[in-house]
This record gives sequence, structure tokens and C-alpha cells, in this order.
Amino acid sequence: MSELFYGADAPFATRSLMIAFYGMGLLGSNFVRALRRRGEAVQVWNRTSERARALAAEGAIPLDHPAQAAKGATRIHLTLSDDAAVDEVLELARPGFAPGVIIVDHTTTSPSGTRARAERWAARTPVRHGALPWSSSAASSP
Repeated sequence: MSELFYGADAPFATRSLMIAFYGMGLLGSNFVRALRRRGEAVQVWNRTSERARALAAEGAIPLDHPAQAAKGATRIHLTLSDDAAVDEVLELARPGFAPGVIIVDHTTTSPSGTRARAERWAARTPVRHGALPWSSSAASSP
């Protein structure tokens, strides 16, 4: 598989073996399609299971529970609606996390929520957390 880098100094750059992706809206589903075109193995989950199942045609593996999607993943990607959804899905996925799994959150969340989440997860489990929201607003306020 290929190496993915999100910036020259990205602490979560890694060689991926399996990727779990949560949130199959417009952004998430297009991320998954792009990853599949690159030959990446991707397990997907969405609250509305039909959206995850639709990506099976692209070679993604749809699963019915967040913990199932996390199982075996070296990287977890999220494109969800808000802080509360991210917190809820990460809790549901946690039983499937491998030690050292990398969490990459593309959700446009609040800066304070993102910091609190990263600190909380770092304190309780061996994961690395990076926030890459698709909005400049998340980076502009403390």
C-alpha cells in the first residue's frame, strides 16, 4: 500500500494497511472512492447503512458497527456532523482500536472540542489524533 502524508511534518503520516472511514456523506464517500482508486483497503461505516453499502461497488468493505470497522485499521478517518457525533462514534469504535491507531478527523468541529478530544484520547488509550477539518474556521479561534 502507499504512504499518505498530510503535510511535511505530519505526526500521523504512516504506511497504511487498512483504513476505517466513518461518515459516508458527500465528503466521506468521495474520500473513500479516492482511497480505493489508490488501491487502499477501506472499511466503512455510516449511521445510514445504505450509504456505506453503496461503496461496496467501489471495493470498500461496509460494516454494521463502528467497532467492526475499526478492527484491524491502522488509521481511522472521520467526516461527521459535529463534535458530539465524533465523540459518540469514537466511543462506539473504541473496542476495535488497535494499539497506536491513528485518528484523523476531517469533521469541521470546534477548536476547543478538538483539543479536549485529543487530550482525552491521548490520556486513556494509545492513539494518535490529528484534526484536519475542511474549514479554516476551526484553525482560526482558540
